[in-house]
Amino acid sequence: MQLTELYSYMFWFGELDPTPERARQSEAAAERVRRLAPASPEARLASGIVLYMCRNDWAAALAEFRAAQTGLPNQEEPIRWAANSLRRLGRWPEAAAAYARALALDPQQLIVAETLTETLTVMRRYAEAMRTTDDFMLRATSSAVLVEFRGIAQFGLDGDLAGYRRSLRAMSREMGGATRAQVWRADLFARDFAAAESYFETAGATVGGPGGVVNNPAAQYRALLAYVQGDENRTRQLATEARRYFESRTWTNRQEAMVAAELAMSCALASDAAAARAALRRSRE
Repeated sequence: MQLTELYSYMFWFGELDPTPERARQSEAAAERVRRLAPASPEARLASGIVLYMCRNDWAAALAEFRAAQTGLPNQEEPIRWAANSLRRLGRWPEAAAAYARALALDPQQLIVAETLTETLTVMRRYAEAMRTTDDFMLRATSSAVLVEFRGIAQFGLDGDLAGYRRSLRAMSREMGGATRAQVWRADLFARDFAAAESYFETAGATVGGPGGVVNNPAAQYRALLAYVQGDENRTRQLATEARRYFESRTWTNRQEAMVAAELAMSCALASDAAAARAALRRSRE
């Protein structure tokens, strides 16, 4: 069952291994679970993970996770996965309540605390998100994700952009690609162009995009920076490079909507409004 989860995570994140072969490995591991223990809650959990992470069938995944809960009533894992599915289905209040139940069952489970904090922050329940983070860090541990979303929640309450930037930079050694991109955006919003440009000194040709769904070309971020600074020629040049990147690759089902949205931005920055509108329509389908 844990192999199913591991392979699925590798397929899920753009900076790991979102390839058809990795999805097949996940499905094969789930099939072995079903063959070894067909009536077990672990078999339902493994099936749900594949449905969720490899097939994007979140309604069917939710049914599997709820079935697994009946056999594992005191474990956080099936409740957490059910909460993930609820969130994908747009049922955010139910998801937040489920994450809270999972955290009550396992008060030191970092991934639950991180996802609950993220969920509360996206719902703009900022004070509650900060309390959740502070309580967890007192009794268990900290992480880059907890610090990042606590900073976002604090910024949501007080609007202190300078303080938000400081909170992000304080965890620079622990940052993943998506968090480093958050630092870049904060620098851009603050119009600290020198700091925003310094981001590319250590970035490679691609950087982690929002949510870790895809790796975006660095050219996309450079084009935005050039646009804000009013350099039209450089904006179009870099945006065209980013557009070629998005159009020349094969993407998974999970990635397609995000890629279409990012492509729309590339096309808009390259002054191709018709292509930008077409990409936006695809992102909504």
